Amino acid sequence: MTVNRIRGSGSARSWFILAGHSPAPLPLRVTEIGASWWPRGEVCARACSPIMAIELVLRGTIHLDQDGASAEIGAGEAFVLRRGARHRYRALGGAVHKVYLGVAGPLADDVVGRLPSRVAWRDAHRAQTLFSGLRRLFMRARGDWHAQASALAYQLLVELLLSSQAARGEAVLHPAVVRVLPLLEGRAGRALSTADLAQRAGVSAAHLNRLFRAGLQTTPQRYGLLHAMRQAQALLLGSDRPSSAIARELGFTPLYFSAAFRRVVGMPPSVFRARHR
Repeated sequence: MTVNRIRGSGSARSWFILAGHSPAPLPLRVTEIGASWWPRGEVCARACSPIMAIELVLRGTIHLDQDGASAEIGAGEAFVLRRGARHRYRALGGAVHKVYLGVAGPLADDVVGRLPSRVAWRDAHRAQTLFSGLRRLFMRARGDWHAQASALAYQLLVELLLSSQAARGEAVLHPAVVRVLPLLEGRAGRALSTADLAQRAGVSAAHLNRLFRAGLQTTPQRYGLLHAMRQAQALLLGSDRPSSAIARELGFTPLYFSAAFRRVVGMPPSVFRARHR
Protein backbone atom coordinates (compact mmCIF):
# COMPACT_ATOMS: atom_id res chain seq x y z
CA MET A 1 0.00 0.00 0.00
CA THR A 2 1.43 3.39 -1.02
CA VAL A 3 1.26 6.35 1.34
CA ASN A 4 1.01 9.46 -0.82
CA ARG A 5 2.59 12.53 0.78
CA ILE A 6 1.87 16.07 -0.34
CA ARG A 7 3.62 19.24 0.80
CA GLY A 8 1.66 22.43 0.35
CA SER A 9 2.66 26.05 0.72
CA GLY A 10 4.73 26.99 3.77
CA SER A 11 4.61 24.23 6.39
CA ALA A 12 1.36 22.67 5.17
CA ARG A 13 1.60 18.94 4.57
CA SER A 14 -0.68 15.94 4.20
CA TRP A 15 -0.80 12.24 3.39
CA PHE A 16 -3.49 9.97 1.97
CA ILE A 17 -3.92 6.28 1.10
CA LEU A 18 -6.25 5.06 -1.64
CA ALA A 19 -8.15 1.82 -1.01
CA GLY A 20 -8.04 0.43 -4.53
CA HIS A 21 -10.64 -2.03 -5.84
CA SER A 22 -12.78 -3.88 -3.29
CA PRO A 23 -13.25 -7.60 -4.08
CA ALA A 24 -16.90 -7.48 -2.94
CA PRO A 25 -19.78 -5.06 -3.64
CA LEU A 26 -19.90 -3.68 -0.10
CA PRO A 27 -22.81 -1.34 0.74
CA LEU A 28 -20.31 0.94 2.49
CA ARG A 29 -16.86 1.28 0.93
CA VAL A 30 -13.92 3.21 2.33
CA THR A 31 -12.30 4.81 -0.71
CA GLU A 32 -9.39 6.57 1.02
CA ILE A 33 -8.12 7.97 4.30
CA GLY A 34 -5.77 10.84 4.98
CA ALA A 35 -4.58 13.61 7.27
CA SER A 36 -3.48 17.23 6.95
CA TRP A 37 -1.48 19.72 9.00
CA TRP A 38 -2.02 23.38 8.11
CA PRO A 39 -0.44 26.58 9.42
CA ARG A 40 -2.67 29.51 10.32
CA GLY A 41 -4.21 31.13 7.26
CA GLU A 42 -3.71 28.13 4.95
CA VAL A 43 -6.49 27.91 2.35
CA CYS A 44 -7.77 24.90 0.39
CA ALA A 45 -10.45 25.27 -2.29
CA ARG A 46 -12.05 23.05 -4.92
CA ALA A 47 -14.73 23.80 -7.48
CA CYS A 48 -16.09 20.24 -7.34
CA SER A 49 -15.21 17.74 -4.60
CA PRO A 50 -14.35 14.35 -6.18
CA ILE A 51 -15.29 12.36 -3.05
CA MET A 52 -17.75 12.23 -0.18
CA ALA A 53 -15.78 12.48 3.06
CA ILE A 54 -16.08 12.73 6.82
CA GLU A 55 -13.41 15.05 8.24
CA LEU A 56 -12.51 15.24 11.94
CA VAL A 57 -10.67 18.28 13.31
CA LEU A 58 -8.21 17.22 16.01
CA ARG A 59 -6.59 20.61 16.65
CA GLY A 60 -7.34 24.20 15.69
CA THR A 61 -10.34 25.71 13.91
CA ILE A 62 -11.41 25.65 10.25
CA HIS A 63 -13.68 28.13 8.50
CA LEU A 64 -15.64 26.13 5.91
CA ASP A 65 -17.63 27.48 2.95
CA GLN A 66 -19.53 24.74 1.11
CA ASP A 67 -22.01 25.55 -1.66
CA GLY A 68 -22.70 28.97 -0.14
CA ALA A 69 -23.11 27.84 3.49
CA SER A 70 -20.48 28.81 6.08
CA ALA A 71 -19.47 27.29 9.42
CA GLU A 72 -16.55 27.26 11.84
CA ILE A 73 -15.45 23.76 12.89
CA GLY A 74 -13.27 23.39 15.98
CA ALA A 75 -11.34 20.57 17.64
CA GLY A 76 -13.54 17.57 18.42
CA GLU A 77 -16.00 18.47 15.67
CA ALA A 78 -16.53 16.91 12.26
CA PHE A 79 -17.84 18.13 8.94
CA VAL A 80 -19.27 16.35 5.93
CA LEU A 81 -17.67 17.08 2.58
CA ARG A 82 -20.34 16.45 -0.05
CA ARG A 83 -19.36 14.86 -3.35
CA GLY A 84 -19.67 17.37 -6.17
CA ALA A 85 -19.83 20.34 -3.78
CA ARG A 86 -17.89 23.57 -4.22
CA HIS A 87 -15.93 24.20 -1.04
CA ARG A 88 -13.22 26.38 0.46
CA TYR A 89 -11.72 26.10 3.91
CA ARG A 90 -9.19 28.15 5.81
CA ALA A 91 -7.22 27.53 9.01
CA LEU A 92 -8.08 30.01 11.76
CA GLY A 93 -6.31 30.95 14.99
CA GLY A 94 -3.30 28.64 14.90
CA ALA A 95 -2.21 25.38 13.31
CA VAL A 96 -4.85 22.86 12.24
CA HIS A 97 -4.60 19.06 12.28
CA LYS A 98 -7.43 17.06 10.72
CA VAL A 99 -8.05 13.53 9.48
CA TYR A 100 -10.56 12.40 6.88
CA LEU A 101 -12.31 9.31 5.57
CA GLY A 102 -13.64 8.99 2.01
CA VAL A 103 -16.77 6.83 1.75
CA ALA A 104 -19.03 5.56 -1.03
CA GLY A 105 -21.88 3.13 -1.58
CA PRO A 106 -25.64 3.09 -0.90
CA LEU A 107 -25.25 2.84 2.88
CA ALA A 108 -22.90 5.83 2.90
CA ASP A 109 -25.34 7.82 0.75
CA ASP A 110 -28.19 6.98 3.14
CA VAL A 111 -26.41 7.84 6.41
CA VAL A 112 -24.40 10.83 5.20
CA GLY A 113 -27.50 12.20 3.49
CA ARG A 114 -29.15 12.53 6.93
CA LEU A 115 -26.23 14.41 8.49
CA PRO A 116 -25.84 18.18 8.82
CA SER A 117 -22.66 19.77 7.49
CA ARG A 118 -21.20 20.21 10.99
CA VAL A 119 -21.40 17.77 13.92
CA ALA A 120 -19.89 17.87 17.42
CA TRP A 121 -18.82 14.35 18.42
CA ARG A 122 -20.29 12.92 21.61
CA ASP A 123 -16.99 11.07 22.07
CA ALA A 124 -14.16 12.55 19.99
CA HIS A 125 -11.66 10.10 21.50
CA ARG A 126 -13.66 7.12 20.19
CA ALA A 127 -13.87 8.75 16.76
CA GLN A 128 -10.10 9.21 16.70
CA THR A 129 -9.63 5.58 17.79
CA LEU A 130 -11.79 4.38 14.88
CA PHE A 131 -9.80 6.54 12.46
CA SER A 132 -6.57 5.04 13.83
CA GLY A 133 -7.96 1.53 13.36
CA LEU A 134 -8.80 2.31 9.74
CA ARG A 135 -5.32 3.66 9.12
CA ARG A 136 -3.77 0.42 10.46
CA LEU A 137 -6.02 -1.64 8.16
CA PHE A 138 -5.02 0.48 5.14
CA MET A 139 -1.32 0.23 5.98
CA ARG A 140 -1.41 -3.57 6.30
CA ALA A 141 -3.96 -4.25 3.52
CA ARG A 142 -4.16 -7.96 4.30
CA GLY A 143 -6.89 -10.58 3.97
CA ASP A 144 -10.46 -9.31 4.19
CA TRP A 145 -9.37 -5.80 5.13
CA HIS A 146 -11.91 -4.09 2.84
CA ALA A 147 -14.77 -5.73 4.77
CA GLN A 148 -13.12 -4.90 8.10
CA ALA A 149 -12.66 -1.28 7.02
CA SER A 150 -16.33 -1.18 6.01
CA ALA A 151 -17.35 -2.40 9.48
CA LEU A 152 -15.21 0.25 11.22
CA ALA A 153 -16.51 2.98 8.91
CA TYR A 154 -20.08 1.92 9.71
CA GLN A 155 -19.35 2.32 13.44
CA LEU A 156 -17.93 5.77 12.71
CA LEU A 157 -21.00 6.83 10.72
CA VAL A 158 -23.35 5.52 13.42
CA GLU A 159 -21.42 7.48 16.07
CA LEU A 160 -21.67 10.57 13.89
CA LEU A 161 -25.41 10.09 13.33
CA LEU A 162 -26.05 9.58 17.06
CA SER A 163 -23.96 12.67 17.86
CA SER A 164 -26.04 14.66 15.38
CA GLN A 165 -29.32 13.39 16.84
CA ALA A 166 -28.20 14.16 20.39
CA ALA A 167 -27.18 17.70 19.41
CA ARG A 168 -30.63 18.31 17.90
CA GLY A 169 -32.38 16.86 20.95
CA GLU A 170 -33.68 13.87 19.01
CA ALA A 171 -34.04 10.41 20.50
CA VAL A 172 -30.93 8.22 20.33
CA LEU A 173 -30.63 4.52 21.08
CA HIS A 174 -32.32 3.56 24.31
CA PRO A 175 -29.95 2.28 27.05
CA ALA A 176 -31.72 -1.10 26.94
CA VAL A 177 -30.82 -1.45 23.26
CA VAL A 178 -27.22 -0.38 23.86
CA ARG A 179 -26.99 -2.96 26.67
CA VAL A 180 -27.86 -5.95 24.45
CA LEU A 181 -26.09 -4.97 21.21
CA PRO A 182 -22.74 -6.52 22.31
CA LEU A 183 -24.59 -9.75 23.13
CA LEU A 184 -26.22 -9.92 19.70
CA GLU A 185 -22.86 -9.33 18.03
CA GLY A 186 -21.43 -12.48 19.65
CA ARG A 187 -22.20 -16.14 19.09
CA ALA A 188 -23.56 -16.77 22.60
CA GLY A 189 -25.90 -13.78 22.47
CA ARG A 190 -27.50 -14.85 19.20
CA ALA A 191 -28.64 -18.06 20.90
CA LEU A 192 -30.64 -16.06 23.45
CA SER A 193 -34.35 -15.51 22.95
CA THR A 194 -35.85 -12.03 22.89
CA ALA A 195 -37.25 -12.74 26.36
CA ASP A 196 -33.76 -13.60 27.66
CA LEU A 197 -32.31 -10.45 26.10
CA ALA A 198 -35.12 -8.35 27.54
CA GLN A 199 -34.50 -9.75 31.01
CA ARG A 200 -30.84 -8.74 30.79
CA ALA A 201 -31.84 -5.29 29.55
CA GLY A 202 -34.37 -4.83 32.35
CA VAL A 203 -37.42 -4.40 30.10
CA SER A 204 -40.20 -6.60 28.73
CA ALA A 205 -39.73 -8.52 25.48
CA ALA A 206 -42.44 -6.49 23.75
CA HIS A 207 -40.86 -3.22 24.88
CA LEU A 208 -37.40 -4.33 23.72
CA ASN A 209 -38.84 -5.11 20.29
CA ARG A 210 -40.44 -1.65 20.15
CA LEU A 211 -37.17 0.01 21.17
CA PHE A 212 -35.23 -1.86 18.47
CA ARG A 213 -37.77 -0.95 15.80
CA ALA A 214 -37.73 2.71 16.86
CA GLY A 215 -33.94 3.01 17.00
CA LEU A 216 -32.65 0.52 14.42
CA GLN A 217 -35.73 -0.27 12.30
CA THR A 218 -35.38 -4.00 12.98
CA THR A 219 -35.90 -6.62 15.70
CA PRO A 220 -33.21 -7.94 18.09
CA GLN A 221 -33.08 -11.34 16.38
CA ARG A 222 -32.90 -9.79 12.91
CA TYR A 223 -30.10 -7.47 14.04
CA GLY A 224 -28.10 -10.45 15.34
CA LEU A 225 -28.63 -12.37 12.10
CA LEU A 226 -27.56 -9.44 9.90
CA HIS A 227 -24.43 -8.93 11.99
CA ALA A 228 -23.58 -12.64 11.67
CA MET A 229 -24.04 -12.52 7.90
CA ARG A 230 -21.65 -9.55 7.66
CA GLN A 231 -19.11 -11.61 9.61
CA ALA A 232 -19.74 -14.56 7.29
CA GLN A 233 -19.06 -12.44 4.20
CA ALA A 234 -15.72 -11.32 5.63
CA LEU A 235 -14.75 -14.92 6.54
CA LEU A 236 -15.75 -16.27 3.12
CA LEU A 237 -13.64 -13.66 1.33
CA GLY A 238 -10.70 -13.72 3.73
CA SER A 239 -10.11 -17.48 3.98
CA ASP A 240 -10.45 -20.79 2.13
CA ARG A 241 -12.35 -22.48 4.95
CA PRO A 242 -15.46 -24.42 3.91
CA SER A 243 -18.77 -22.70 4.56
CA SER A 244 -19.75 -25.50 6.96
CA ALA A 245 -16.80 -24.59 9.22
CA ILE A 246 -17.73 -20.90 9.05
CA ALA A 247 -21.33 -21.79 9.91
CA ARG A 248 -20.25 -23.69 13.02
CA GLU A 249 -17.91 -20.87 14.10
CA LEU A 250 -20.83 -18.45 13.95
CA GLY A 251 -23.10 -20.82 15.88
CA PHE A 252 -25.28 -22.13 13.03
CA THR A 253 -25.86 -25.54 11.49
CA PRO A 254 -24.57 -25.66 7.88
CA LEU A 255 -28.11 -26.11 6.53
CA TYR A 256 -29.54 -23.14 8.45
CA PHE A 257 -26.50 -20.99 7.63
CA SER A 258 -26.80 -21.65 3.90
CA ALA A 259 -30.51 -20.80 3.88
CA ALA A 260 -30.06 -17.67 6.02
CA PHE A 261 -27.12 -16.45 3.93
CA ARG A 262 -29.11 -16.89 0.72
CA ARG A 263 -32.07 -15.04 2.26
CA VAL A 264 -29.97 -12.08 3.47
CA VAL A 265 -27.30 -11.79 0.74
CA GLY A 266 -29.32 -13.08 -2.21
CA MET A 267 -27.05 -15.99 -3.18
CA PRO A 268 -25.52 -19.12 -1.59
CA PRO A 269 -22.19 -18.76 0.27
CA SER A 270 -20.31 -20.69 -2.44
CA VAL A 271 -21.59 -18.40 -5.19
CA PHE A 272 -20.78 -15.28 -3.13
CA ARG A 273 -17.20 -16.47 -2.61
CA ALA A 274 -16.66 -17.44 -6.26
CA ARG A 275 -18.11 -14.19 -7.58
CA HIS A 276 -16.34 -11.72 -5.31
CA ARG A 277 -12.86 -13.14 -4.69
